Amino acid sequence: MNTVYILLVAIVIACGFWAWRTFGTTHSEGLFIARASGALFDLGLDVKRLPAEAKQHFFREGHVIYEATKDRPSNSRYNPKRLAMRFFGWYGVEYKMPDPKAFLREGVLADSISTMRQWARKEPDLAESAEKEVKLIFDYLYRSLETMKAPKETILAAQLNLLGIMKDTDAKL
Repeated sequence: MNTVYILLVAIVIACGFWAWRTFGTTHSEGLFIARASGALFDLGLDVKRLPAEAKQHFFREGHVIYEATKDRPSNSRYNPKRLAMRFFGWYGVEYKMPDPKAFLREGVLADSISTMRQWARKEPDLAESAEKEVKLIFDYLYRSLETMKAPKETILAAQLNLLGIMKDTDAKL
């Protein structure tokens, strides 16, 4: 009879350990991805509306980053906002065919500059990553305006507006 109890306790412990490893890890990774997805939404990009290839890229990057940093102390883990900023810059500027339906509104690239800088003010460990993505987005938008077919005055006004966004958000850092 004691052998049966010992065997049952061993099975329960093994099942508990298996469940903890399986669901505990998955839950934590899912939380990391959800936070990064929420940060992307704050930047103006809806992960649910991404093309399949870009969505796979996001989840793959999130998984790799989570796995690489999950064993670090909680204060030195990879910030999900950093993943969101990098993915946003990649999708909005570097991706070969971004789907405009994935963006929540017009002007989201320019608006993201102030959001990223606001995050950097609140969380200084994001400052370097934020500035890298801000520069990428600014350069892209500025170059796009130079090649736009519109009256010179319109292009100049748009460039001045973009420079104003950079100056306004930079002054607050």
